Amino acid sequence: MNDIDSLQIRLMTAEDKPLAEEFFAQMSDISAGFFNMQRGNELRAYNFCDGKLSDHEFWIATDREENGREFIAGIVFVWEKESMLPWLGVAVAERLQGRRLGQRLVGTVIDWCRSTGRGGIMLTTHKNNIRGQKLYERCGFERHGVWHNDEFLYILRFKCETKIKYN
Repeated sequence: MNDIDSLQIRLMTAEDKPLAEEFFAQMSDISAGFFNMQRGNELRAYNFCDGKLSDHEFWIATDREENGREFIAGIVFVWEKESMLPWLGVAVAERLQGRRLGQRLVGTVIDWCRSTGRGGIMLTTHKNNIRGQKLYERCGFERHGVWHNDEFLYILRFKCETKIKYN
């Protein structure tokens, strides 16, 4: 396993589907409860690999076992990617949590959203996902209340780069 800072983060492709299957299989019940309720994000990843979700973008951080076998260390994605405020989802492999990989993954999406002219990013997270809440707040997200599914709503808004003139 490599140092977290040296891991490459790249766009996920159809060929990564077996790695995604292994990633979701290693998830604990707690992580799955926060990130993969009713297998929603797992199925979303598989559909993306199958070319069925054109309004999504996925990135993965991969690493190698000592035997050279590649695995997904973390995954991050946006959906409604053409909107001014796309949604974000992020998860890190159980054995690598707490090492700031989540921050790197979220940073990848923040950079992409800024470079493509988005106005910010939003997400929801379970009220008991304290680790996730700390990550989002460290990345600049602000809690804006409770979403209709009883999860906390977080939004990161970007400053407008151009001056808007009103007549």
